[in-house]
Amino acid sequence: MDNTPLDEEVSGTEPDSYRIGSADKASNASTISVGWIADPSLTRDCLKELISRIDTRFVITTFDSPQNLPDKAQGLLDLVVYHAQGADSIDLEELRTLVLSIPPAIPLIILSDAVRLSIDAIAAIMRHNVSGFIYARETSVKMLLSSLAFVRSGGTFMPKDFFVADTKIEKPDGTRPRERPLLTPRETEVLGLIRQGKPNKLIAHALNLSPSTTKIHVRNVMHKLGATNRTQAAIEALRYLRIEVDRQNGG
Repeated sequence: MDNTPLDEEVSGTEPDSYRIGSADKASNASTISVGWIADPSLTRDCLKELISRIDTRFVITTFDSPQNLPDKAQGLLDLVVYHAQGADSIDLEELRTLVLSIPPAIPLIILSDAVRLSIDAIAAIMRHNVSGFIYARETSVKMLLSSLAFVRSGGTFMPKDFFVADTKIEKPDGTRPRERPLLTPRETEVLGLIRQGKPNKLIAHALNLSPSTTKIHVRNVMHKLGATNRTQAAIEALRYLRIEVDRQNGG
């Protein structure tokens, strides 16, 4: 297992983002198939060429809009990147179309050209439970690829202002079914082990994760569930699992 934290490789490059721990071994070793959605042809071609030269793990297939992402391609993708070019906003209707068109099991990452987003825009994005949000203006290519690999391994990645804004957003009552699960499959596994009372070291061993990756998963799980400690997370897990069953049953 590779225990080298990715934040050591990119230290100091992204001051406004949460640093990323190492991705799972499987993600480091295998090909990562990415559906890359961006409107400008030049942007798509340049990023595809650049990424293929920097990291051969990534196989990029480009599309000019969510509507042109064919169903047959989705089964071959490990994750989808939606590049939003708006300087101060996100096309929420297009995002909703994309969220509803791809299976919940495929992680969705937003790469945004915005400088900063409003609280309302952040709230709308978080309601869709995307797996990652990256400000393009503040992110190096190396950090971008580290983020994609981490999301592929089952993690989530959000900039710090999303977590700050989240404290100001009115929380939903949990009665309306979500379009995508709140936790990723990997985070759900972590939550199950938290419920068993296992410490981070044993969680890392059980899931073949590095300590830094495990710490990030636990932090993300607790934040998403609104838990301030592990006991509260274990209690919240029961409510979360009931909501997920209702969501999957269309209730």
